[in-house]
Amino acid sequence: MRRIASLLGLVAWMKSFEAWLFLAYDDESAVLDGSDALYLTKVMCHVQNKVGEIVQFDMRVD
Repeated sequence: MRRIASLLGLVAWMKSFEAWLFLAYDDESAVLDGSDALYLTKVMCHVQNKVGEIVQFDMRVD
């Protein structure tokens, strides 16, 4: 259960980073351009899917 809590914490952190990323992208003085933001978002979505698979498997094992 501790592993599930840490994984859910990771997902929450990624969601807050994703929100920051889009705020930075919308800002005129953004360091990131559109392709960087899109790439990082795709990477985070992939990681979130993998974390979801791990959590589901962990719940079945418990």
